[in-house]
Amino acid sequence: MSIRHQMRQKVEELFSEVLNKFSEGTFNVYVIYIPSEGEIDEESIDIFEKKVNLSDKESLKKFFDIVTKVSLENDVKGLEIYGYAVEKDGEIIFFSKERNEDVEEIAKELIERMKEEV
Repeated sequence: MSIRHQMRQKVEELFSEVLNKFSEGTFNVYVIYIPSEGEIDEESIDIFEKKVNLSDKESLKKFFDIVTKVSLENDVKGLEIYGYAVEKDGEIIFFSKERNEDVEEIAKELIERMKEEV
């Protein structure tokens, strides 16, 4: 299996938790990347935002395509995908295989800043 296919599989597997919780609707999804090794802080976390319609197969395919591409690019930079954050009714809900309160607290602050900048 190619590196691209492995990354696509990882991206989709992580996202399955989101699909289990929300079966339909359009959401802003934040993809959170953390360093593969070393200290995790505000400067080292990268967040990619993308709107996706969970009810639309084409929207999901495009979402997976772009997240796979960004994940491969970040992998080269030493960043790995931590998980996803979804905003629903003003609340940010995190989805990850290994939850980390510190990462999520920093990510929540960064997401709030991103929303203010828009």
